[in-house]
Amino acid sequence: MRSIFLFAGLILMNSLYAKTLDVSNPPTVGYFPEYFPRDPLHINTYQEHMLLGQVYETLVETDHFGKIKPGVAKRWIFKDNEIIFHIDKNKKFTNGKDVTAEDAVYSLKRHIENNSQSTNLLSSIKEIKVIDKYSFKITVKEKRVSLIKALSREQLGIVPKDWRFNPDSKEPYMGSGDYHLRKDKDSWFLHLKDTNKPKKIFKWRLLIGKTKELITTNKAPTYVPVIMEDLAVKIKKDDKFESHFLGEINSYTQSSAWVIEGAKVTKQEMIILNQYIEELCNKKNYKRVTGLVPKGIQGYLPESPTKELPKPKKLKTLTNLNISVIDFMLNDFSDSELINKLEKSYNLKLNITPISIPNYESDIIKQKTQIIVARWGGGFNDPEGFLAILSKILGVPFEQYLEKLSSIYTKAKKEENEKKRSDLFRVLGREVILNGKMLPLWETTVFYLLEKDYNIKKFYNRYTPRFIDVEAI
Repeated sequence: MRSIFLFAGLILMNSLYAKTLDVSNPPTVGYFPEYFPRDPLHINTYQEHMLLGQVYETLVETDHFGKIKPGVAKRWIFKDNEIIFHIDKNKKFTNGKDVTAEDAVYSLKRHIENNSQSTNLLSSIKEIKVIDKYSFKITVKEKRVSLIKALSREQLGIVPKDWRFNPDSKEPYMGSGDYHLRKDKDSWFLHLKDTNKPKKIFKWRLLIGKTKELITTNKAPTYVPVIMEDLAVKIKKDDKFESHFLGEINSYTQSSAWVIEGAKVTKQEMIILNQYIEELCNKKNYKRVTGLVPKGIQGYLPESPTKELPKPKKLKTLTNLNISVIDFMLNDFSDSELINKLEKSYNLKLNITPISIPNYESDIIKQKTQIIVARWGGGFNDPEGFLAILSKILGVPFEQYLEKLSSIYTKAKKEENEKKRSDLFRVLGREVILNGKMLPLWETTVFYLLEKDYNIKKFYNRYTPRFIDVEAI
């Protein structure tokens, strides 16, 4: 009798694991942008960083609480103005070759020399030099508390020495992560490197497109790691998603408006724009944030300095203000009724136009942008994760952009005492608003969608999720 139950149990287990083994009809994950794949040097969206996180491994890892853990580097030692890294000798790329110190040095130099989104985070580095096959050192020209955490950004994943991005390749990214990415005919797939892991998903099929396609598609993907609040509301009301679980993510995501470097925008114009934002938030029930650092991150402002701004005054002549909004935020930010009211009351005409993520640099020039509106998320639980990446959009290094406020930022970057550092970032957050450089907008609740036959084991382990944590129940 016992053998019958054992046999039945084996059948049940095999049926549960079938989802991981049925590579002919793999689970789907989406959505990834139409301009995928791009050179990691040019990547600047959450979805792209998330995909890199499946294929690449970084030198170190950071979790949602800012705790640093080993990655490709099994340990690191601080010595005066040097950090010595020791590579884990068990790490291998998908081509079977060992990950070495030369690979790590090449990977970091590639970003430093090519002005990627992460370049400013590495600006304190003076030199990177190989010591031996599995050791290298970083020499810094100045102290920067966030440097080690910054090395956990997915964009800074380690690639083989002399690797070059080829958009026509069937395997455009090569790393040492849990999955390798390959194209088969017209579809992209993630293949698990270690298939000796029960319940893990051996193969994922990537869906390319916009997340809003969820509403019109006949069959929902197995897993959608990122869904914004407005879409989540529609999903809750749609019976099509009864087979899925909708969960909330703490991603520290919020939006803000920044004056572009060199743009002539007066403080009075920013005060009037603040009035528009305040009325917009009230009308659309947006929860306005207090400053440039989200709640839960060091340097968060409990009270917004916008409350200290004087009341707006009508401009003497009709003035145009060119505002460029990242395309997926256009409907959120633009309200014709409030725009017309603002023009009549204050003589300020808002010219709001969309810009696309892959072409934002050229769009900003064409549209003669004065203010840019975008949504930001921080990748390593540190205020620097929200600031340094602004350089690419603002047009100059963040320190240069700050002008007379740069001394506050310089002190904050170097301060090791957590309380003093947090206080400095609060001062900075307050001053960028009162000096007319930035206006905070609203926070965004982020969700994920997962078929109920699956479970996420360690969802809050990383800023971007790891698909290796998704298991068949």
